[in-house]
Amino acid sequence: MTKHILTSTVLSVTFLALNVIAAPEKGIPTKPTTPQGKMEILVVNRTIAKYDGTAFRLCRGRTLACPETCGHSGGFANFSVVDYLQYDKRGKYGDAKKTSFTVQVTDFKKMPIGEKEINKRISEMKKGDLVLLCWNHTYGEVRPGVKSPQRPLIELRKITAKEATILRGNKTDLLPDKSETP
Repeated sequence: MTKHILTSTVLSVTFLALNVIAAPEKGIPTKPTTPQGKMEILVVNRTIAKYDGTAFRLCRGRTLACPETCGHSGGFANFSVVDYLQYDKRGKYGDAKKTSFTVQVTDFKKMPIGEKEINKRISEMKKGDLVLLCWNHTYGEVRPGVKSPQRPLIELRKITAKEATILRGNKTDLLPDKSETP
């Protein structure tokens, strides 16, 4: 008798867990939300980078949500850091300088995720384009009671070789050259 009660309890809990994972449309949050003012900036990164293209990656995690609903599968835009314009580590913790940076632009079903303007800019890029790429390494509460690191993209825009040269010289007065298109 107790064996049947235990079995039915385990099955009920498993069924409930599967429904929670598979039912994001029912209002159950699947992605962390960041309350404003609760994130500490650990590192500020301002770089000149080269766009390496966008590739689809499949999550290799081994949870019930993988690979379709875990949020780690999809299209990722890849960038190689060419030069650092600013690296400001504000304490003991934080990332070292990076040689690459990745931004997720689609989910498993190839539906766009993230900011529309950023996705539009990335879709208009060609491999090898130079970009101004800025992101912060932050740490703090992403959900009530859950702290985690985040690396939000602060700025992404295509730049010309001339603009890159000016930026490397710490000049902020970017005058557009009429002979070059951004």
